[in-house]
Amino acid sequence: MTGKPTSSRGALVHRGFRSLCLAILATSFGFYIQRTIELWLIYELTGSALHLGFTGLVRGIPVFVLSPFGGVLADRIDRRRFVILVQAGNGVVNAALAFLAITGLIEVWHIYFSGFMNASLNALGAPARNAMVPGLVPRETLLNALSYTAMSRKMSQLWGPVLTGFLIVWLGSGLTYALNGCVYFSAALLVAAVHYVSDTSGVRESPLRSLKEGFGFVRREAAVWIFLAMELVTVYIGSYRALLPIFVTALGAGAEAFGLLLSSAAGGAILGVAVIMSLGNLRYKGLWVAFSLFAYAASLVVLALSGWFLLAIAAVFVLGLFEAVQMVLCNAIVQTATPDRLRGRVLSFQRMMGVGGTSMGEAQSGFVAAFLGAPLTLIAGAAIGAVTTLGLMAFKREVRRADL
Repeated sequence: MTGKPTSSRGALVHRGFRSLCLAILATSFGFYIQRTIELWLIYELTGSALHLGFTGLVRGIPVFVLSPFGGVLADRIDRRRFVILVQAGNGVVNAALAFLAITGLIEVWHIYFSGFMNASLNALGAPARNAMVPGLVPRETLLNALSYTAMSRKMSQLWGPVLTGFLIVWLGSGLTYALNGCVYFSAALLVAAVHYVSDTSGVRESPLRSLKEGFGFVRREAAVWIFLAMELVTVYIGSYRALLPIFVTALGAGAEAFGLLLSSAAGGAILGVAVIMSLGNLRYKGLWVAFSLFAYAASLVVLALSGWFLLAIAAVFVLGLFEAVQMVLCNAIVQTATPDRLRGRVLSFQRMMGVGGTSMGEAQSGFVAAFLGAPLTLIAGAAIGAVTTLGLMAFKREVRRADL
């Protein structure tokens, strides 16, 4: 194992990266706060698994449609200014929701529309934000920087839902939305403090040609498309978060328990990222990804069969752990295989698979659960995910290399 940074703080010694990492933390906090309120209010207003699934659909469509164009923008415009505008836009969306909730005018379609807008803004802005990271740290600390950004997201996933659950009880959804607007505006200010200059001097081709070039690279590189496919398998076939209100309600618990259950996934994810950071440059990354996906599938079955709240928390904790392990390793494999000039576009495709797949996975899990029930939906997803992973690993020998 090699490649550990010489400083114990690694990429955090660089001021610009510290500010961006904090902005990523705030942005991710904003997402999980809004998503938690969204899921809880929808189920409270409708009591329907189908409506829970629809929240994933309205979020997934813009991610799949707009993420590639966000990648093209990330390689052509001033990334820093664009990210500031995106964060401010999310702040405005949450401020509008706060007004509607406080005045008692909020309706189900408002929640769907706000989710659509939040997903659209993030789909356009995330590739630019993520593509800033390599420009703020030396190449030898890039993997360490990616681990820190992953840790920031998982910390927000840990504390965002549980905090939101208590805020809904203490303050109500209106003031919680208002606080979330402040979180997004703070993220915009943090990005504004970053000294970063986008290099677009070499861009000459049309946006459509740029998009085709990015797709062509992903299609040709087995080490890219296979691991993007594995990430999609995890978040789509193995989607479970939209079904958690059903399990919580069946166990006779409330919003606080829902927040705790969502946060337990982040607790496992933080442990998973910490383990990867401590091990350095693992050999046989592809095999570790496959092992993580098999363990993820087994944990889905445990969650499906759990009739005890503590067992459900433990299952979701393990789900978060192995989801994070495969995510960080897949990200490292894809980043290593991608030239700098294509990074924004390839990251946009990765986001399309990871985030878009998550939202669409929530939609399909909600739709399927409306007919089969939540437990059987998770068991079927686990079986399909395990078989698909086995097939992808057997398809190309190079993804099993020791030096991948």
